[in-house]
Amino acid sequence: MRIAITGASGFVGRAIASRARLAGCEVLALARRDPQLPEVEFRRWDITAPPSPEVRRIGQSQDVAAVVHAAAAVDDWVAAATARRVNIGGTANVLAAFPHARFVHISSSSVYPPQGPSVQIAEDAVRPPLTERIKYFNNYAATKAGAEAVVRGAVQNKPQCQAIVLRPHAIYGPGDRTLLPRVEAAVRRGQLWLPAGGAVAQNLTHVDTIAHAALVAATRNWDAIMGPEDEQQEPVVINVADRAPVIVADALGEVLKRRGIDVQIRALPVAVAHGAAWILEEAARITGRKSAPVLTRYLVSQLGYERTYCLKRLRARLGITPEVTSFRGSENW
Repeated sequence: MRIAITGASGFVGRAIASRARLAGCEVLALARRDPQLPEVEFRRWDITAPPSPEVRRIGQSQDVAAVVHAAAAVDDWVAAATARRVNIGGTANVLAAFPHARFVHISSSSVYPPQGPSVQIAEDAVRPPLTERIKYFNNYAATKAGAEAVVRGAVQNKPQCQAIVLRPHAIYGPGDRTLLPRVEAAVRRGQLWLPAGGAVAQNLTHVDTIAHAALVAATRNWDAIMGPEDEQQEPVVINVADRAPVIVADALGEVLKRRGIDVQIRALPVAVAHGAAWILEEAARITGRKSAPVLTRYLVSQLGYERTYCLKRLRARLGITPEVTSFRGSENW
């Protein structure tokens, strides 16, 4: 089976490409940079632009059975225009380039409402067009919801389209260039201040967990993936996470200790953290700051509330019982 993977040089896309190749799939890596993976075919493509004639020819040929769309602008301080161009426009470009392939979209749990806790939240709790009424704290979350709407529109316009949306939360593991570096940078004089002291339960998602889910979504028999309650003109949406929740403070304390950083977790009331984040964001906008402030409302919402997810569909539709959260080897990540 031939599978195309966008964003194959990134953290998640590279893990998916590696797993697919080990499973015996022919892998077409689509990215701005060559992931330099053995036995993986590479074609350069910035998804904000139309594909090259060669990529267009491949997409129209029906040789590609599935495309896993992992490319995205993931910075939580990304500019609105960039986020729309990459996350919404890019998704539309990939769908158009591979009209005959099953479409596996790597979305995000950030599409769920950020203003309060998510407790064992199920996929149907929010979906387009409901997301249009949610007030998101940043352009990343808003455009990930917008990208899901693009996928939904493609299925409605072409009922035979097979589309699966995967919603992971807090992806971690070897190769992470976003989550762990930011946590380490937040440590000051041996202290790490967290909203609510990090005393909340959350499902994390190891990069191997999302890679496994993406590969199964791309290759499993469609009748096994579709459930009796699914609507034919809707994508199948599936939460993806490790088996059981962990306490944020415990998880961060362990991974930092493994990396040789001893920290004392300090508690910042959520309301105070939210207010401080708003002030820092406004100051950053006034000064034209390009990088995210040390504290943002999105970060507070992600760390200060319970974020647990119903994983029944992951087990039933994809046949996956995920592994427990583990930081083994994190000293070398």
